[in-house]
Order: sequence, then C-alpha cells, then structure tokens
Amino acid sequence: MARPVKYSDTKILDATAAEIVESGLDGASVAQVAKRLGAPSGSVYHRYPSRKHLLGALWVRTLGRYHDALEAATDQPDADDLAQRAIAGVFEWIGQNPVDSNLLTKFRTDDLVNNDWPTDIRISVSEQNQRLADITNRVATARNINPLDAIMALVDFPTAAARRAEVFDNDVVTDAIQLRTAAVISALL
Repeated sequence: MARPVKYSDTKILDATAAEIVESGLDGASVAQVAKRLGAPSGSVYHRYPSRKHLLGALWVRTLGRYHDALEAATDQPDADDLAQRAIAGVFEWIGQNPVDSNLLTKFRTDDLVNNDWPTDIRISVSEQNQRLADITNRVATARNINPLDAIMALVDFPTAAARRAEVFDNDVVTDAIQLRTAAVISALL
C-alpha cells in the first residue's frame, strides 16, 4: 500500500503563491517554497523538476480558477443582468481567492511563462488562453457584439474595478464601484 502524500501539489502550489505574494517572483525559489512548507527541497523537485515548472504550474492553476469563476458568471450569456453577474462573479472570486487574485492583478503570463519554458507549461497556458477566448466569444456570439467588447466588459473593466476597490478596502465604496462598473459594461454588452 502506498503511503499518503505529505506534500501535495495543492500544498506546494499554495506555498509558492504565498511566497510570491510575500517576497515577489525572485523570492519564490524552490528552496524558499520548501522552507515555507517545512519540507525538503527534494519533495518539491519530485513533483516539479525546475522552478519554471513550479511557477508555470501555479500560473496555469491560477488562470484555470479564474476562468472557472468567469465561466460560471457568464453561463447565461444572453441574460439581461449579465453585467451585474460578471462584476459580482469577479468580485466574489477575488474575495474568496485573495492570493490567486493578487497574482492575477500583479503579474501577466509573460512575467512567469515565456518561450523558454517547458513545453507542457506553454501548452497548458495556451489552453487556458483558448478557454478565455471561448468564454468571451460565446458571450460575443450570444449578444451579437464585437469579441473585443466582450473581453473588455468581462475581463478588463471588472479586474480594473476590483483593483480600485482594493485600494479603498471599504464595503460601501466597493458596492458603489461594482454598480458603476456594471453600468459602464452594460453599454458594451
């Protein structure tokens, strides 16, 4: 019988994310992640053969989680309240996933993954990019709008609004930002 996994992918990636948020990309070495976990470096290298694999896997997981939320918020692309649902979905995801959202607001794919990264990571990132395109294109088609308008309405404006709300860290202001952003993106949708 195999022994239970002590340092799961989830624990390793969570520790990596926390290390990046706390120390920046440069601080997220395999040794620092292992130290945060209280694990030997070999436990991390066993699952992720390089720092690039580790950071790439974290980024793919983060994108996937965000796309799950966006897909759920847009599951009825022709709904009259799509703007409110999109804003609420993004803000709810951010509230429930502060570390992941911190990564998405501070970094871009190019900051973590580029052409010299492992092929499997680049393929996974491409799949996530395609998933985002599929989500926004589904909305664009259902609403007969330009796909660029869908991207701006569903991704760009809500994340910018969430960043602004984070600055104030006040529920009343956050509610006002959500209402104003929904009004702005309604025109695009």
